[in-house]
Amino acid sequence: MIRSMNTQQVITRFLFSLMGLLGLSLLASSAAGQVFDSGPSDPSLFDTVLNLPGDEPVITGADLESIGGVPGQTTQLNVFDGGNVGFMFDANSGSEVNISGGLVGTFFDANSGSEVNISGGTVGNFFGANTGSVVNISGGSVGSVSGASGSSVVNISGGTVGLEFDATGSSEVNISGGSVGNFFDAFASAVVNISGGSVGSGFDVFDNTSVVVNISGGTVGNSFNALGGVVNISGGTVGDFFLSIDTNVVNISGGTVGDFFCSDSGSEVNISGGEVGDLFDACSGSEVNISGGSVGGFFETRPGSEVNISGGEVGGAFEAGGVVNISGGIVGNGFDALSGSEVNISGGSVGNLFDAFSGSVVNILGTEFFIDGVELDNLVLGQAFTINNRDVTLSGLLADGEQFSFDLNSIDIIGIGQDFFAPDATLTVTLTVPVLLGDVNMDGVVDFFDIAPFIAVLSAQTFQAEADIDGNGAVDFFDIQPFIDVLSGP
Repeated sequence: MIRSMNTQQVITRFLFSLMGLLGLSLLASSAAGQVFDSGPSDPSLFDTVLNLPGDEPVITGADLESIGGVPGQTTQLNVFDGGNVGFMFDANSGSEVNISGGLVGTFFDANSGSEVNISGGTVGNFFGANTGSVVNISGGSVGSVSGASGSSVVNISGGTVGLEFDATGSSEVNISGGSVGNFFDAFASAVVNISGGSVGSGFDVFDNTSVVVNISGGTVGNSFNALGGVVNISGGTVGDFFLSIDTNVVNISGGTVGDFFCSDSGSEVNISGGEVGDLFDACSGSEVNISGGSVGGFFETRPGSEVNISGGEVGGAFEAGGVVNISGGIVGNGFDALSGSEVNISGGSVGNLFDAFSGSVVNILGTEFFIDGVELDNLVLGQAFTINNRDVTLSGLLADGEQFSFDLNSIDIIGIGQDFFAPDATLTVTLTVPVLLGDVNMDGVVDFFDIAPFIAVLSAQTFQAEADIDGNGAVDFFDIQPFIDVLSGP
């Protein structure tokens, strides 16, 4: 049953709960500070200002020179066209280096308390943003084998950065434009935010569960290897051959990921939006949760894997070798339950050409079941009943209210275009109670106590049939008003 509540009370309590959730999100947000200001600062703010060309008697272009590092003193170095800074140059505490032209040699280090702004010119190989430094790259070019370490911040909005960039320690790298070459590596507790620009192939996330990579725009090339940490994809484009393995978590809520996605042992992949290409491979020990978005055809699950489909759309030619739970969403034509697999269907829709091969297990949970139109009226609520019949039609209503129908043909005739259930495949039906929309805590009633669980499902971007009030296969913003309506209704 549904308990009636005062509409204003419901809405007020709901909004206060939602405001609390948003407040937590706001408190969790942080902004990186700059050493002086974003970009080149007013020269009048510095004790010493050096310009190249012009101040060659001070910065001679020789090797092993530096600026800054004097307590209480600040220095600004401006490198224009024609300026030259030598090999192994250090920007130390209290210094700002602005490069709009000229040439800076290899092994240029930005050390703690320094700021480097690169808008033009050329910086050689082995550039390093070290602990406590801030680097802004908006133009020009930086050579190969560069990186951010410690608690440094690197902002790339333009220009070109060469091959082999490493983000390590507790560094933060923000890429909103420009171009970064192949072989970008993220280690330890680094945070990488990509909202624009392009990053080449061979992006690797290593070592630690605290690495975070956020992709909301831009382009990342092929062969992204997530070997740990968390990868959040909400926009942009990631190329083919994405590998998720070990302790890695990949959350895809938007954007596009190419073909040949592989989730391997120990990885978790959550797809709530966006688009993933063909040939997804869920290997042993991996978990894949699909609650929205779309995944292409030729999806393969291997023994020891688990795939949960509660929303979204998965293409045809699906091969199940592990455990597949379908409670919502759409799965295309040509589903194969292979020997040793377990397929549990309680909602959503599965296309034509469903094959259950010898040694497979298919369990269907619903509220009504019929064989050749005759209702199975001897089922016991919650108890699985084995269907041994073949060459008949099994139909009914799934637990989420969706209709289903399978032709239990005992012979697999290729090219005929029909379902197939091997005589020694296990097929069961289980009678369940219908889903009560709004009953998110699943206590049999819809009331105030469902508000917090609804907010939890909404904020986590997960799926629960009771919270999908509008029935679109996802729990999102569009379920808020229908949820309020259910709470305040009779």
